[in-house]
Amino acid sequence: MSNEFRTVVLGDSVMWGQGLLDSQKIHHHILTGLSPFLEQYRPGVQIAPAKVFAHSGAVIRQLPTENGIADQHLSKKYHGELPLGFPTIEQQVGKILGGDGVDLVIMNGGANDIGIFNLVDVAVPLVTFEQAILDACRVKFEALLTDVAAACPNAYILVMGYYPIVTDRSSPDSIQNVLAVLHFLSRVLGVKLPFSPVLDIPGMATRSLRWVELSNTALTDAISVAATATSGSSASLAGRCALVQPRFGSDDGILAPASKIWGLGWFGEAHDPLHLHDIREKAYRQHRLDFPRSHPHGDEEIQFVRRASCGHPNAAGAERIASAVGPEVLETIARRRA
Repeated sequence: MSNEFRTVVLGDSVMWGQGLLDSQKIHHHILTGLSPFLEQYRPGVQIAPAKVFAHSGAVIRQLPTENGIADQHLSKKYHGELPLGFPTIEQQVGKILGGDGVDLVIMNGGANDIGIFNLVDVAVPLVTFEQAILDACRVKFEALLTDVAAACPNAYILVMGYYPIVTDRSSPDSIQNVLAVLHFLSRVLGVKLPFSPVLDIPGMATRSLRWVELSNTALTDAISVAATATSGSSASLAGRCALVQPRFGSDDGILAPASKIWGLGWFGEAHDPLHLHDIREKAYRQHRLDFPRSHPHGDEEIQFVRRASCGHPNAAGAERIASAVGPEVLETIARRRA
């Protein structure tokens, strides 16, 4: 058996850690918490740096309107901060090498298939919203999880659930400011906002909670169906997959008193470190022609790209999400290949 503990990270911007330093990311905290258990059950094993395929904007599966785009750009290397739908999460799985030797997979998926703004847009009909969640987090995710189980047949798989973005404690004045900034940018830049800029904190909070509740139910179902599908095979999920549900309360929502989520300031600046805004802009300028719906020059989208951290877990949020992986699960992971 290898003396290295190997980890693969798959998914979207939350798994990538949008706006975070490497030492603040979810997978870093999980591996830090896992370390003492590995010392106990696998003395001498070294935790290798996680192989992170997750990136901002990743969808589980490419959209029909973008058919072929993901395949066309599969060989390119994009910075994880750049919000692009491809490589898709299905394609991330295909990039895993030596999957038999992977000990842990940390993954998520589904939010970008739904459309991140749809998660809080009260103008989207509830039935449309709920069906989109079921399609992404149950149907698509079940197929994705089955692929991951086959690609990494010896790994424990942590499926990371999502969190409520807007809560009833989110500041109405601050939310209104965010909406005003985005609306102003859209008018100045001549682009259409992908959501309705309507201030309805109770409605947005209710929509956020429904997103978390239904996505967790759908992910639970997806895990169950995938476990049944792989039962008896070398890729069986029995005893090696768990859904992790972040513990976010009302005070933890965006622009709430103890917010665990990146927001925007009064002058429209994103709250994450400034050098990451610059990294996103540089990456966008380098690859702007790869954006499926971008203008040939793409400059009008730069301001939105610079603010891509808004709505993602901040440093405290990432730590809170990682802490939901309890000691019992960490011990199970450490003992699996002892």
